[in-house]
Amino acid sequence: MLSFLLVVAGGWIVIQFTPMKSVLIENDTAWSKLGDPFAVLGTTLSIIKFVMCPVIAMAIGGYVGFLVRSHAWQLAMISAIPFTVVFLAAGDWRAEGVALGGFYLLIASAFAFAIARSRSRRRAAG
Repeated sequence: MLSFLLVVAGGWIVIQFTPMKSVLIENDTAWSKLGDPFAVLGTTLSIIKFVMCPVIAMAIGGYVGFLVRSHAWQLAMISAIPFTVVFLAAGDWRAEGVALGGFYLLIASAFAFAIARSRSRRRAAG
């Protein structure tokens, strides 16, 4: 559930801070100002793939790592699977998209492992 809420919030943020906002608001005149529509869309998709999706994977991993005491990285990977499947279902089933999906799973797992590990060390020390 968290991943889908973060996707909606991330989509809003991406639209607010990229040229896509002017495209959606000023439809006809925006293309003449911005130039090639495919370049604008490509830029926006790159921001989504390489900025927004890793941040969402980090948030999922951090959330799971904070809540779980054992098997954090496994649970984070399971928790990030729906987000990754939705990302792949959006149309990027090529090798690059599948590799990025696996990378997002690894990011979520690594963050969960690191946070759960640091929390368990603090508990043992305190």
